[in-house]
Amino acid sequence: MDFLKRNLYWFICGFVAFGGAALGYTGWRGMPEVKKAMEDAASTYRNLDSLQSSPVNQDSIDAEQARIDQIQSDFQKVLQAAEKLTDYEPLVPEAFPDGPPLKRVEFRNKYSKAMEALFKKLNAGTLPTLQDINKLKVVRENELAEARDKGSARRRTGGGRTEANVLTAEGIRSDPIARAAVA
Repeated sequence: MDFLKRNLYWFICGFVAFGGAALGYTGWRGMPEVKKAMEDAASTYRNLDSLQSSPVNQDSIDAEQARIDQIQSDFQKVLQAAEKLTDYEPLVPEAFPDGPPLKRVEFRNKYSKAMEALFKKLNAGTLPTLQDINKLKVVRENELAEARDKGSARRRTGGGRTEANVLTAEGIRSDPIARAAVA
C-alpha cells in the first residue's frame, strides 16, 4: 500500500497516457471516413453548382404564368364588378391588415356599435301569444281535414324533429307554437 501511495502520480500519468493513445488511435482510424464524407459533400455541392441555370420546360412555365396572369386579371374584373354592385364603406379605412394600433381600437369600438345596431334591426318582435298559437292550431286542423277529404293525408316522416331535436319543415307545419313563431 505504501508503494501505491509513493507512485500514485506515475500510475495516474501512465493511465492518462494509455487512454490518450487509445483515443488517438480510434480517432486516426476514423479520419479516412470523415475525409470521404467531406469529399462526398463537396462533390455534391459542385454538382449542384454545375446544374443548368435555365429550366428545360420553359414553355410550360410560360404557359402556366400566362394562365396565372389571366386568372388574376379575371379576379380583378370580378372585384371591380362587385364594387359597382354595393356601396361598401369600411368601418375604419386602412385598419387592417397592418394598420396602426389606434385604428384597430377605433375599429373595435365602431364594430361593437355596428353589431348592436344590426341586432336591433334583426329583432323579430315578440314571442307568439296564446291567441296566435290557438289560431294556427285551427289552421293546421283545417289543413289536415282538407288533406283527409282529398285522400292525400301526409304521413309523418320523423316526428318533425331531427336527432339533435331541431324542427324540420314538417315539424314546423305540425307544431302550432313553432308555426306561430315563424308567422
